[in-house]
Amino acid sequence: MAEERTQGSASYGTSRSVLVGSLIGLLLAALGLVILTDRQGGQKLLASIYDLLGNAAGAEALRNGQGDQFLAKVVLAGIALLVGVGGIWLAVFLSQLGKRPLLPMKDPEMLQAMAHGSH
Repeated sequence: MAEERTQGSASYGTSRSVLVGSLIGLLLAALGLVILTDRQGGQKLLASIYDLLGNAAGAEALRNGQGDQFLAKVVLAGIALLVGVGGIWLAVFLSQLGKRPLLPMKDPEMLQAMAHGSH
């Protein structure tokens, strides 16, 4: 009976994690679409990155259309690739999280390791 309660609470936590992860993914996808639909989206994104890194002159040049436009597009594509692949990986990871235990349940070596306490 205790085992059933544990499994029920684990599946609730996992489904909650999947829901939160899905909402974060949707927000990032919406932000990505806003950036992609803007003709100056890549330049604005790279200018923001330049601002964060302390390169105010480079950021201002990009905002005025004088900076490296090719680099802005490459950075935008790289970020889109990272968010896309990372989002797919995170979705698969969270969906598999509730199906398998994080620690081996009947491993005698694990029981010995846990008996030693915190080393």
